[in-house]
Amino acid sequence: MDKLNTLIARSISELPNVPAVYTMYGGQRRSLHVAYVGVAGKLKRRVTEHLVKHGSSVTTGASAVVLNPDYVTEIQWWEHPDFSERHVLEASELVAFEVFDPALRSRGKVSERAKRHYAKKRFHKKMVKLFSNEPTGKKGGQTYTFDKIGPN
Repeated sequence: MDKLNTLIARSISELPNVPAVYTMYGGQRRSLHVAYVGVAGKLKRRVTEHLVKHGSSVTTGASAVVLNPDYVTEIQWWEHPDFSERHVLEASELVAFEVFDPALRSRGKVSERAKRHYAKKRFHKKMVKLFSNEPTGKKGGQTYTFDKIGPN
């Protein structure tokens, strides 16, 4: 493993292994853009699949559009107590697609239960507010450091 990959792996090891909605960014400063939005039952494991193992479908070229892990410059994530329920996590991802308008979206199948939950106005409004505020945490930048923002 080269020096850069060692730094990335070290910062990923500090990520929480919790359910979360996350965004991966490409670019720097003014050109920073949301490249991908996804969900994870275990954030650390999922980010490792993307950035270290390059084993997710969006990084292996299994689709027409791919995420190149070498160009990911920042990751932000949002935690919520209800994300431990898979249908809530899936429904939250649908809201995150609207809020962030990523270049690439996860390809997972959304359950009917998640679709029904997503359609609830109160839930939708709550998730828009969550994603419009500061993330629970982020990592990135040229130093590949890890910063925890806000409460657990």
